[in-house]
Amino acid sequence: MAATKKPAANPNPRLGIIGPRGLVGEELLALLAKKRWATDLTLISTDPKGTGRVRFRNGSLPVRGFSDFLNNKRREFDCLISLAETDWSRGHLKKFFGTSAVIIDESAAFRLNPDVPLIVPEINGNNIKGNPPKLIASPNCTTVVLVMALAPLAKYGLRRVVAASYQAASGAGRRARDGFLQEAKTMGNGRIKTSGFFPRPLAGNVIPQIGSFTESGFTEEEDKVIAETRKILGLADLPLSATCVRVPVLRGHSLAVWAELEKPLPQGALTDCYNGFPGVAVSGSYPTPVETAGQLGVAVGRLRRDPVWPNGLSLWCSGDNLLKGAAENVLGIADLFLNPAQAPA
Repeated sequence: MAATKKPAANPNPRLGIIGPRGLVGEELLALLAKKRWATDLTLISTDPKGTGRVRFRNGSLPVRGFSDFLNNKRREFDCLISLAETDWSRGHLKKFFGTSAVIIDESAAFRLNPDVPLIVPEINGNNIKGNPPKLIASPNCTTVVLVMALAPLAKYGLRRVVAASYQAASGAGRRARDGFLQEAKTMGNGRIKTSGFFPRPLAGNVIPQIGSFTESGFTEEEDKVIAETRKILGLADLPLSATCVRVPVLRGHSLAVWAELEKPLPQGALTDCYNGFPGVAVSGSYPTPVETAGQLGVAVGRLRRDPVWPNGLSLWCSGDNLLKGAAENVLGIADLFLNPAQAPA
C-alpha cells in the first residue's frame, strides 16, 4: 500500500488498541505501563458495544465497542494496534482506515498481502522507519522466534532450512490455555478429560497439528511459518520445511532448526554469528520456555555444526510467544515511527 505522510513527532502520541482483553492485550498494556509517553490510550472492543474497564497502571481505562466508536466521532490516532482475531480483522479492520495514520495488525488477515509489509523491527524495520504505510502486519508468533534466530545467519546465505516447533498452549488464546490447565488437573487425578480446544488432549501429550491440514499435507500453521519467513527475510524461493507441534507448556515457543548456508561458517566460536544482533541472546547451554517466559527478545542455544549438510548449522531457540512473538513486536513496530525516544522511557 502507498506510504502515508510521516506522523508528526509527538512526545505523547495518541494510541488506540483493538482487542485489549486477550492474553496479548494484557502483555501490551503491561509494556505500555512502563512507557512514560503512553498517556493517551483508547481501548476498543471487538464487540459492537463495549462494556467495563481494563486495569492500567494504578487505575483503569474504559473499553469502547467498535460500532459505538465508529458511529461517533472518528478520532485520529497516531497509531492503532489491532489484536483482534483473523476473521474479525478480515471483516471489520478496513472500517478503521481513516481513523489512524497507521494501523498495525497482529492477525493473519493481511500478512501475505504483497502491498502490506510484514515487519520484525530488528530484521526489516528500515523498510518502514519514519515513512510507514497505512497498514502494517506483525507476524505469527512462531515465525518471529524463527526469523530472529535465522536473520543473523543471512550474511552467510541461507540455502535451505528445516524447522520443528514446540508451541505453548497460550498460543491458541486464553480459553485454550485455561482448557489445558483443566486437562492437566484431571490428569493429576488419574484421568484426562479433553478440553476440546485441541485436536487431541494436550496434557501429558504432544500434538503435531496446529490448524487444519491443507491439500499439501502441511497444516495451516506450517504454511504460515514458511510463507511469512520467506517474506520477512526477503527470500521468496528459500527452500523451507516446518513441522509445528503443540506441547504441554503454558507459554513460550521453541524451535529446533537446521540451516544449510551458502558460505562456510567462521572457524571460531559459532556464537560470533550473533554478536551485536539486537534482540537475540546466546545461551551458554540452551534456553527453555521456563527461562524465556516473561523475557524480551529471543534466546538461542545448542549451536553446533551439522554433519549432514555442507556448511550446516543446527540450533535451538526459544522465546515468549506473548511478548516477542506478539506484544513486544507490535510495540517495536510502533516505536519505529512514533519515535517516543524524545520522551523518557
